[in-house]
Amino acid sequence: MDRHFFWASANESGMEHLHFHDTESGYLADAFLLRLLNGHPLRLHYRLVCDKDWRTREVFVQLLSRPDQEIALQADGKGNWSSQHQPFESLNGCLDIDISATPFTNTLPIRRLNLPPGGSAMIDVAYVAIPDLQVKKVSQRYACREKNANGSIYEYRGLSTGFEAELTMDQDGFVINYPAVFTRVTTP
Repeated sequence: MDRHFFWASANESGMEHLHFHDTESGYLADAFLLRLLNGHPLRLHYRLVCDKDWRTREVFVQLLSRPDQEIALQADGKGNWSSQHQPFESLNGCLDIDISATPFTNTLPIRRLNLPPGGSAMIDVAYVAIPDLQVKKVSQRYACREKNANGSIYEYRGLSTGFEAELTMDQDGFVINYPAVFTRVTTP
């Protein structure tokens, strides 16, 4: 698989371009975001590596307007995390990453869990808040409402915030529509 995605921000001007492709050991996502976030310009680059089971293995996030503002995380795929070769114990148990400024990271638990219609799961994720780059463990719930050959519909809920959204996914598990947040505008 070698795909490009463009998502537009639904509530403020902006765009994300993501290049996603297979590697020998898993998947690589590399993206740039140019958008307004809470009325302020945001230029962001992230790179994410997953294994073949869709477990996050490496994450790099950089604010391009402030190059000294970046984070790099590594995970063993079993729930253990580190940063700069030091254990990041507060993230223990997380298999997924959630970068707040992108819809892409919803793909990871959706693909990893592969829930049947009617199935649901509560998970802990390593949440990266943008633009401050604070990382913490948060609990989320995914429920598969519908799945067919053309795609699926998932209910997402942030358990600590109460935020809920119904995500429309394509047949490969990538967001098409994240109501009031992101809309995919084209896939070349």
